[in-house]
Amino acid sequence: MKYVNDIIVVYVHLLVAAVVVNALTIKNLSLSLEYFWMVWAAFGWSIGLFSHSLSVFQIFKLFKDA
Repeated sequence: MKYVNDIIVVYVHLLVAAVVVNALTIKNLSLSLEYFWMVWAAFGWSIGLFSHSLSVFQIFKLFKDA
């Protein structure tokens, strides 16, 4: 049951990231067309989402469980 809950949390994280990145894109386009700064926020968030997904789905393990 914990694994299912962890999967749900990853999908919630993905949904929140999509909403926030879209909102930042709209904000960026309304403020400035010269510099696309929201790419940095999207890049940082995608690193966090990627590492969260790797830890939940256990694509590969860097460390053995204790």
